[in-house]
Amino acid sequence: MDSACGCPEYTNYTVGFNGCLDYIFYQNDKFSVKQVIPMPTHEEVTEHVALPSVTFPSDHIALVADLEFKTAGKDPL
Repeated sequence: MDSACGCPEYTNYTVGFNGCLDYIFYQNDKFSVKQVIPMPTHEEVTEHVALPSVTFPSDHIALVADLEFKTAGKDPL
């Protein structure tokens, strides 16, 4: 198992706490990561002190990744 987005410094940023609480785990022998949406910068997250904010309506930053099945040399269709 691997984390598709790695281990960001934080996915939750509030006044009293910030840390990584969210992951996208996948089986690296069955899937490959095709692309990952970049995390917002620290300046973007802290522009309004904490999450949620006007810019980020959740207290968690969304992790988004495209995964693809590994086909082991077989035609997927």
